[in-house]
Amino acid sequence: MPVGIYRDFPTAIKWNIDGVVLSMDDYSPEAFVKWDKELESGRKTGFSPASTHILAREDSEAALRKSLAEGRAYVANDQLADPSGFAFAASNYLGLFQMGDTIPLFMDARFTVLLPIPAKIKIIHNGKTVSEGSGAKLEYNTVQPGYYRIEAWLEVDGRPQPWIISNPIYVTATSGLKLPPGTISDTVDARRDISYLAGKPEDEAKHKLDVYTPKGKTNLPVFFFIHGGAWKQGDRLQYPALGNKLAEEGIAVVVPSYRLAPANQHPAQIDDVRAAFQWTLAHLKEFGGDPTRVYVGGHSAGGHLAALLALTEPGIKGVAALSGVYDVTEIDNVFTTDPAVRKAASPLTHVKPGAPEFTLTYCQWDYLALPQQASQFAAALKDAGVKVNLVYVPGESHISEIIHAINDLDPTLAALKQLLR
Repeated sequence: MPVGIYRDFPTAIKWNIDGVVLSMDDYSPEAFVKWDKELESGRKTGFSPASTHILAREDSEAALRKSLAEGRAYVANDQLADPSGFAFAASNYLGLFQMGDTIPLFMDARFTVLLPIPAKIKIIHNGKTVSEGSGAKLEYNTVQPGYYRIEAWLEVDGRPQPWIISNPIYVTATSGLKLPPGTISDTVDARRDISYLAGKPEDEAKHKLDVYTPKGKTNLPVFFFIHGGAWKQGDRLQYPALGNKLAEEGIAVVVPSYRLAPANQHPAQIDDVRAAFQWTLAHLKEFGGDPTRVYVGGHSAGGHLAALLALTEPGIKGVAALSGVYDVTEIDNVFTTDPAVRKAASPLTHVKPGAPEFTLTYCQWDYLALPQQASQFAAALKDAGVKVNLVYVPGESHISEIIHAINDLDPTLAALKQLLR
């Protein structure tokens, strides 16, 4: 989630925005009916001459103008109470979305309203109240497309008064996301289902890896990529398009599977990843790899495993952790209930001088804590004297980032290519 900067918007700028003025001082029911009618006719931005609070990534006129035009704002009657701490967001498996955003339905969308003090809260869908309650928090699940906004009301001298009116979050019917075709180019050699560890028979499928290399090339940088899936799902078989794309760019790519939780709790995942990495070091010359240019990376849970591997294993030149997790001290369903185990499983605990170079990404619509974790981890690496490149990826969700990383102009692909030089 982008860093939020809430400020009253300068009066000289507000009136140049194409939107609808919401007056909190002379409230009438007709004002809200008009607002909903405007929303029915298309995307609009609501703002107020009194107080408009804007969510922006930086405190500059250009950023504030852009955020307001995109509806990343709410209006508030600050005389009733300070609205600082207010949040209105929607989330699902794809990521976290805020006012002005469009959240694609991926099974459902869960709305959350947070207030600094208790109030009466209404969640309004296409002009009709679909959920309401009193308190400082309200949640609502939906599978219905349309626009959703909220109102928060306070009682003053026995009379309800509008306190906060949000701009909408828009819900679309489908995500439109699907895995890219696993077609392998004529210039790429794909070697699959290679066993890297002799374990239990029931774990055989998870103890295999795939290798993608450009045909006829040697002295290649090697990228050891670890899949995501919250340590509980996912597989190497989802990534032939990524392996093929990077191989076309002149990179040898190794993609392992590993045992999954909850049947296999930590350290099963990192143990398997470490074994697959040792296999890679032992065999990389066989597929044209350069032992002096070995990189590791991963997405989501794979970003966690890549970072943990790189901070505890020699022979790694650089790390690409895409929307990764670096502090797992609160995750007990994978990393046991032992606080000491969870601390030791957190890459943040192992930051030290001399670690390899890191590229860390986070997305505009990432999961709630991941942008903050990326910033915290980047700061810790810098403090230890480690080179780090922190990359913000606009216009992508947690899931779409890795799907779109095979596109030529994609910022995540560009960050990978810059690291794997």
